Amino acid sequence: MNVGHGNSRCAHWVFVIIFIWLSFNQACAAGEAPVEAKRGLEGVILAPDFWELNPDAFARKVSGLQFYWVSKDKASARSQARFLTFQNQSVVEVIVRFSSNTVSEVMLSFFNRGDMGEISEDDFRKKVVAVTNMIGEISGVTGKDVTRREDTVSERKAQTMVWIASNTEFRLESASSRVKDRATNSRLILPEFANLFIRANTGQIFVGASPEGKAQAGFIALRQKIKRTPTGDVYLDQVPMVDQGQKGYCAVATAERVMRYYGLDMNQHEIAQKAHTSTRGAMGTDSKSLLTALKAIANSADLQLKVVDKFDADDFKKQIQHYNREAKRNRVAEIGLPQSGVIDVVKIYGQMDKRIYLQSRAKGGNTQMRFFGNIQDKINSGYPVFWGVTLGFVEETIKLPQKIGGHMRLIIGYNDKSKEIIYTDSWGPGHEMKRMSQQDAFTITTCLYSMEP
Repeated sequence: MNVGHGNSRCAHWVFVIIFIWLSFNQACAAGEAPVEAKRGLEGVILAPDFWELNPDAFARKVSGLQFYWVSKDKASARSQARFLTFQNQSVVEVIVRFSSNTVSEVMLSFFNRGDMGEISEDDFRKKVVAVTNMIGEISGVTGKDVTRREDTVSERKAQTMVWIASNTEFRLESASSRVKDRATNSRLILPEFANLFIRANTGQIFVGASPEGKAQAGFIALRQKIKRTPTGDVYLDQVPMVDQGQKGYCAVATAERVMRYYGLDMNQHEIAQKAHTSTRGAMGTDSKSLLTALKAIANSADLQLKVVDKFDADDFKKQIQHYNREAKRNRVAEIGLPQSGVIDVVKIYGQMDKRIYLQSRAKGGNTQMRFFGNIQDKINSGYPVFWGVTLGFVEETIKLPQKIGGHMRLIIGYNDKSKEIIYTDSWGPGHEMKRMSQQDAFTITTCLYSMEP
């Protein structure tokens, strides 16, 4: 199994309006790869022994299909090989999950906006119809419409179809949003995703949060996830890894990880739709939409979103003011900002002197102590912390797919003895558990959120 990530590119922030967290090149923007012979997954997924495969047996079955383990615990495997198909339908992404050491679920993405960009409403409808017909043929049963989500206020629509065969459950989730076309000032249908979930038929249809999920967010269950080591580490165990791949989905991928940590069945594609994550020009999720979406997601899961620390346009301006004071004191060029319009924030950060920036941010005093104290409180309660940061100013031990700019990751622990925070990124293997000094972590922080029962 091998691992790969795309190159990063700059994101723009609209001044006094939005903060774009992350930007990646879309897979389709990198140019077409050399044509390879299509290879179907049905021979593996529809085999009689598929649901009995353990991780090692699965790895042998899919040798050559470019799967890799998303985390060291082998809880899920992922592939985005361009030659993959399922029943002659092209597949964008495949995720295979394991539970109790055997395959528990497969997710096949036939379209998602994060990886593929935008397609027409007509092409999307044809794709959904083709997949729907295909599932009907292989299952031998008629699908049932169990649509559970339609938000008429924000004009987001999702449909869920379920087919229950003798030994397999198929669940097709498709979604679209109605958005405003700035060029024509008209409303357009924006296809979001068409994802197929396959599970062994256990006699119970799972749509939305799994019934056992909310119990896992209880006081006692969360305390059991807190681990302590003799060296002083205090961290949250069993935080699922999600690999966002080339999608500019750091924020929503982080949200999926928190949902799964609480035992809730929600993926980054539907979270991205709720958050209005954009692939137009700059990819990412603006802070206002993200906060609104996270609140809605938390409420739907019987959780509360807590804003521990925020970052908006006013905070960005203050950050520049602090930098300029330090720059003037050290006779270094100051940063000038226009009064309106679109500001390339990555370019602004690229103009900064790293030493001056860190000095301007490090003078936190009581603020830095409060930052570390807030993290300790959340981790000691069993709550992972959404951590917004600015990359490019602090050297990190592991090479990152993104070099500079806004990013969201997850704080999962701390060490009071070494004054470190323990964190993780949604970039798959190697990013499960990393460390940074308390001071460095504070200097690059832009916001902190938590979701709590």
